[in-house]
Amino acid sequence: MKTLTLLLIALSTYGQGCLKLDLVVLGDYSGSVMGYQSFVSDAITSLAKGLELSEEGVKMSTIIFNDSPTVVCSLTDSKKEFITQTSALKLMFPVGETYLLGALKAARDELFGVKSRDGYNKMIILISDGRIYDTSQSVEAVNELRKLGVRICTILIKSSTTNEQFLQQIALDCYVESDYENLASEINKLDICS
Repeated sequence: MKTLTLLLIALSTYGQGCLKLDLVVLGDYSGSVMGYQSFVSDAITSLAKGLELSEEGVKMSTIIFNDSPTVVCSLTDSKKEFITQTSALKLMFPVGETYLLGALKAARDELFGVKSRDGYNKMIILISDGRIYDTSQSVEAVNELRKLGVRICTILIKSSTTNEQFLQQIALDCYVESDYENLASEINKLDICS
């Protein structure tokens, strides 16, 4: 985890309101996540609790994906709304395979849709065990997002089916490896303020 210290900086270093950002968190909710969904939910809500959500600062959205994407919470500046809706993930059962392309398209729609803001930074945080089935199409979508100025950070949940190379390939901005138990700690160290 030595590379972690090089890639990440604690959010507290920057303080609240460090930037203007539209942020989408993509959470893998395929069958391989079964039994660990509370760790994913807790990590995403923990990140929101540490940020100042506001119309002038950070807006957040959560999208889960498996065979298809589901927008759990649209881009919002309400911390209460975001945490309430994202906390419901604990009650949902992960199923299916891991197809990322649809989630990337849904994230693009959030980042450039009616609730987004012109002139604001755009970022995606992807949480996955890396067993993605549509890698070539997803790489194309990531390249399109990069052309639009979107930063992409990935958090790889290490497992026996992990595809580290793919997640490293799409994570030019930041890449972290974790396990489910430490996911909340790791997501809160991401350098989203630069």
